[in-house]
Amino acid sequence: MGKKKKAAKDDQMTLAEAYVGFQIQLKEKEIEEFESEVKTLEEKNQRYNQRQEHLKEEQLGHIQTLLKQAKDQERELEHKEVVSKEQVEQALQDNWELEKTKERKIEELRSQLNDLEQTVLTAGREKQYWLDYKNVGSKEHAKQIRLLEQELLQMQKDFQEMADHMQRSLDATVNEINKQTEKQIDDKKHLASEQAIRHLDKQTRQEVKENDWLKREAQFYRNEVAVMEVSVQKLEQDNLELMSQLFECRLEDLKISRKVFLTQVAGLEIAEPGLLGEDLEKLELSDHSARTPSRPKSAILAAVEKKVFSLPENFEREETPTESDSMDLGTFLYGRQGDFQQYLQLGPLELKLLSVVGRGLHIKPLDSTIKGAIPEQKAWPVTCQMIKSAFS
Repeated sequence: MGKKKKAAKDDQMTLAEAYVGFQIQLKEKEIEEFESEVKTLEEKNQRYNQRQEHLKEEQLGHIQTLLKQAKDQERELEHKEVVSKEQVEQALQDNWELEKTKERKIEELRSQLNDLEQTVLTAGREKQYWLDYKNVGSKEHAKQIRLLEQELLQMQKDFQEMADHMQRSLDATVNEINKQTEKQIDDKKHLASEQAIRHLDKQTRQEVKENDWLKREAQFYRNEVAVMEVSVQKLEQDNLELMSQLFECRLEDLKISRKVFLTQVAGLEIAEPGLLGEDLEKLELSDHSARTPSRPKSAILAAVEKKVFSLPENFEREETPTESDSMDLGTFLYGRQGDFQQYLQLGPLELKLLSVVGRGLHIKPLDSTIKGAIPEQKAWPVTCQMIKSAFS
């Protein structure tokens, strides 16, 4: 028990010593802080003393300067003249007037400033008004302007439509009036001609009737001639196509193989393939080209077609073809007889030559059905001389 009490007492002393040591440390820190503050205050005091000495020196300098200035002013006052009371009052009066003038100018400046402020306020209100108009009123006015423009465009469109309608109505009315006028003129002419014919003799009336009949017949024949021209042109085009096919067939049929041609020619040696061999190789038939339905046109055929199509379409005056043209066309289609004899001397050919021979036929009389289509006249008052004179 005694040992335990002694140990507890030692522990308590240790805690007290620790607490005291802690307080000692705090005090030491406070002392150090105070020492540092004291050093700082001493340094500040030293600086302040130095500044005070410097200020004292400056003060002495300023005092000496002021003393010098005061002495100078005293010397100047001694040298100046003595001013009277009237002069002083006059100077005061001048100063008072100057002050009044300054106050009056200040009042004027204040009034101008007030006017300027009022102007600024007015300008600000106007600016605010225009800003409000820009933000709100301008949109409404722009909308109204768009509506007015649309209305104006619609009015212009309606006016244009009305003007077009009136113009069409005017044109139709004018055309109708012209037609009625022409019709009435024709009726008057017809009535006048009938009345004139009534007063003519029998022979003259007969001549007038014959003239009318000739006009109708001439128009009928002109229509038939136009139809025949179209038919002839179509037949010529068909004939040209047949001629082109026939010409191409003849050119293909006349292609002789290189070997057969060279075996029929005497005195030729097949040493080197020449130009003739190259030409015959180009002219050889192939199964692929025989199977193709379309054939390219040659240069000679193109020349023939160009020559045929360049003929004039006016069939009223037909000219007889010259002998040279017919000979050239026959040469193009059937070749020359001398060339044909040369081909025969070469021996048997692989392909036979083709030719077309035409034969002439007599003109047959018209059939009864065709006769029924032509209008017949009960009386034939026209002579051959009259027909010749009408078509001459």
